Amino acid sequence: RIKPDVCGPGDPVLSVRASGSAGLASCQNKWSSGTATATASVAGIAALLRQYLVEGWHAKYSSQGFEYSNYNSTHPSAALVKALLIASAIPLTYGYSSSGERITLSSLEYPLGTTQVDYHQGFGHVRTSNVFPLDAKFETFLYESRLGEFSVWETKFVVQSSSTEVEAVLVWSDAPGATYCGRD
Repeated sequence: RIKPDVCGPGDPVLSVRASGSAGLASCQNKWSSGTATATASVAGIAALLRQYLVEGWHAKYSSQGFEYSNYNSTHPSAALVKALLIASAIPLTYGYSSSGERITLSSLEYPLGTTQVDYHQGFGHVRTSNVFPLDAKFETFLYESRLGEFSVWETKFVVQSSSTEVEAVLVWSDAPGATYCGRD
């Protein structure tokens, strides 16, 4: 397994700042960096992806994709949302030094930001425009199926043109572990 699955904007992001006192409201902001910032951004994107499916926007902006899709549009699974996040990702090839200078990640002593999946950015930086066809330039087909132990799922896709780009993402949710499993 590759972890992280994807990465999000984490340096620098203008964020809210608490007053530090209980009950005291504050409208201040600050520049924030790190995994806490990136995690909140990707979680927000995941919520928007789910909302896009639940509110019927998939049918509106990808009518053919929706027509041939097979998923629970009122309760999309976590695995389906994760698949959309992964499908949206693009390799992150640049970053910023501690002084704010833009750097090419592949030029570092330990190269990061390759076009392959890696252990630093997973499948890349989340970009919703790669799965939300709001400009109607592509279709998004979604398939969801539950499999039992030792079961098989097969399907057939027909692509009309050799110039059609096809991307497939396979994601699953593991069964929950036993309570107190692995504790001494």
